[in-house]
Amino acid sequence: MTPALIERILGPRVPAVEASQHRDTYRRPRRLLTLSSILLGSSIFLPYWELKLKAPQYPDGLRVTLWVNRLEGDVQELEGLNHYIGLPSFADGAVLERTVSVAGILALAALLLAGHYVHSRWALALAGPTVLFPLFFLADLQYWLWNYGHSLDPRAPFSHAVGEFTPPILGSGSIAQFDTLAWPGWGLVMALTASALAAAGMVSHRRAYKPLSIWPRDNFTEAASDSSVGSQRNPLRRRVVQRSLLAAGAALAVGVGTSTSAGAVSIDRETQWIDLQVLIDATEPGGVIELAPGMYRGGVLITKPLTLVGTDWPVVDGQGLGSVIEVRASDVRIEGLVIRNSGSRLDREDAGISSNTSPGIEIRGNRFEEVLFGMFLRRSNGAHITNNDVQSMDLFVARRGDGIRLWQSSAAVVEGNHLIGGRDVVFWFTDKITVRRNHVEDGRYGLHFMYSDGVTVEENLLEHNSVGAFLMYSTDLVVSGNIFKSNRGPSGYGLGIKDVDGLKANNNRFVENRSGLYVDNSPSKVGVSHTIENNVFAFNNIGAMLGSTVARNTFTGNAFIDNGEHVTSDSTGGLEANDWSEDGTGNYWSDYSGYDSNQDGIGDTPYEVDNLFGDLQTRYPNLRFFSGTLAANAIDIAGRTFPHLRPNPILTDAAPLAAPPTLPALSFQQHKTNRPALGLTSVLLVIAGLSVARRDRFVGGHTPSHGDTSDRG
Repeated sequence: MTPALIERILGPRVPAVEASQHRDTYRRPRRLLTLSSILLGSSIFLPYWELKLKAPQYPDGLRVTLWVNRLEGDVQELEGLNHYIGLPSFADGAVLERTVSVAGILALAALLLAGHYVHSRWALALAGPTVLFPLFFLADLQYWLWNYGHSLDPRAPFSHAVGEFTPPILGSGSIAQFDTLAWPGWGLVMALTASALAAAGMVSHRRAYKPLSIWPRDNFTEAASDSSVGSQRNPLRRRVVQRSLLAAGAALAVGVGTSTSAGAVSIDRETQWIDLQVLIDATEPGGVIELAPGMYRGGVLITKPLTLVGTDWPVVDGQGLGSVIEVRASDVRIEGLVIRNSGSRLDREDAGISSNTSPGIEIRGNRFEEVLFGMFLRRSNGAHITNNDVQSMDLFVARRGDGIRLWQSSAAVVEGNHLIGGRDVVFWFTDKITVRRNHVEDGRYGLHFMYSDGVTVEENLLEHNSVGAFLMYSTDLVVSGNIFKSNRGPSGYGLGIKDVDGLKANNNRFVENRSGLYVDNSPSKVGVSHTIENNVFAFNNIGAMLGSTVARNTFTGNAFIDNGEHVTSDSTGGLEANDWSEDGTGNYWSDYSGYDSNQDGIGDTPYEVDNLFGDLQTRYPNLRFFSGTLAANAIDIAGRTFPHLRPNPILTDAAPLAAPPTLPALSFQQHKTNRPALGLTSVLLVIAGLSVARRDRFVGGHTPSHGDTSDRG
């Protein structure tokens, strides 16, 4: 590097006379840059960002504190939650940033001090990184927050329920059942202050040293220096003032024009769309807005009680941006509308109708088309969602929103809705609700309950989903009169139950599922028992699958008809801790070959599940591939023929029914769909036919039962 280049970078030196006469002019930038350097360097000892998450199960909240090189707080607790949600480990994020941050910040502080000795425009290059550093930090933090919320492992248990999200970088927000609050730490405040001081120092620096690079040094005399500097600065000041006034005037003119046009125009002349927000704003609280047929611009906000009712299906179109209708008021009724084209961002939870703290909201008889979430209600107690049709966006299932999601909205009624193609219908922290006569198809979890007590689920049709319904971490549930049909996803449960206490499941139909019923750790509390009675399990791969440690479930009056396996355990071990008959009444088993000599409707010998192939499947799950084949039948025959091959029974029904029980007819009426009800009707006819055939079969002599233990040696 040549001396000339070094001199050019360092800039001109200040003459002694000039330095003595304008000492403050040249000291000011040094002081500002020094203070900025001290603040920035000290910021590494304080946290830069903090996040608090609060949910009902964490009343004191969880807290995360971000330093430039580490995370502190309730990190281990959140890592445990991440396992269920499917988030990456915190240790895998921002590795480079955390590694170089301390050294990088100290280097920036050193560059500020080096600016003392540079009197040219190159000083801007030394201070510029400090000015931009806080913006870079926030941008990088935003990137990693987005990356975490959009990198969910689809195999995680609850990834489908949470969906993709982006935690707020500042302010309040929500993630699933958590309310979040984020704010800057003192370290970031110091960095922002250092950035402002560095910017002010650079302005002061240029004002002080720029004249030295313009005028020859011999012009700096004791008499002329002040006037020379002043005469050169005045034009610059005049230009700045002039441009500021012009900018302010232009902004004022635009604002006036915008406000005038907004107040005067409510119909777009090109599209003929009506501005629905203008109608809402002009309506008094408690008023009624009657919408005639036509196109209405969505993206509206309702902040007062009112009724929005349509005639002949007016269309409210969100134009692919955000939620179509957002409600932040009580006692709002929305009825008779076509609500379409919400945004498609899961992190923003775009919905057809989104509400927050809207008790008493009523959503009746609407059609939702091309929406991400159909209805997303938060803290809306007493909501009524009835007779709506929801058609979700045609996206990969993990990218879809939920047809209906209720969060902390107790005493709600969800009735008569038809939902197709959504992800789930979700109820979280939502007590004492009734979910009745809904038709949910082509989703992932037809119905999904978590931490919701006192729920009634009755007369719903749940078909062609991955799972019909899953009940988790809830108490005092009634599941009655539902149809769980053809739910054949990877797990393929008609009804799944996990950590539930206080369940009564009766008069349901489980037809053509991979597993009609799945029970895991339910009931979970000692002293609690469940009753599963008068249900039909027909033509499933597995009628009912129970965990080997599950106990205190009573099965009575059920009909198990032509399932691949009527009942099995999810691991080795028996199911004798459950009761398979009550008060002398057991269940009907289509493969029971015992007899009823006194024709009292109860088989004279117990029924036992002890087939050899089923036992082998439990030990070697891959053998399920051969279920129903000739090889599997041959193994079962061998087990019955050679008693020493027969495994110990996993359950014994001491009072098996000799014929299928008479069950009440279902009152559910199926919605119009591309799958007619003939398939379900044929199933019920087959069940009736089997009933007649079995009655004939049990009249007469003794037929040996595979459950008869008299020939065991």
